[in-house]
Amino acid sequence: MKTSSYFFAFALFFSLQAKCQSYYVSSSASSNGNGSQQTPWNSFASLNALLATATLIDTIYLKRGDVFRDRINITLADNFVITAYGSGSSPVISGADQVTNWTQVGGQSYWQASISQNPTSFFVNDKEQILARYPDENTYLATDAYQ
Repeated sequence: MKTSSYFFAFALFFSLQAKCQSYYVSSSASSNGNGSQQTPWNSFASLNALLATATLIDTIYLKRGDVFRDRINITLADNFVITAYGSGSSPVISGADQVTNWTQVGGQSYWQASISQNPTSFFVNDKEQILARYPDENTYLATDAYQ
């Protein structure tokens, strides 16, 4: 009886493992692939759609050196590993939007950009800044901790 219990547990474990899938995501991919390493998804949209189903996922691989400006919709029922693949720095998941339309103001020493909503955080070189600056010093205040 003990042997059959071990065999059942062993068979169940490997049958579940056989159904689990691994998926790859690269924000630098030029098009949205099928989630394989050769043609990774280029955003979390396909991953989130898959997580909304009952599909078993074993591992999510995020490409090293990439920044993901999105979120993964994880529930308590989800049970998988998120890790990195490739070479370079660790991947970053950031909810921050990158502002890219900076223009220098009339030859002045400052720059401006149009954004669609009021900012709640501001980062320079990956360091959070206080949304204020000293008058006429052209530098932002760095923050070390939240109050």
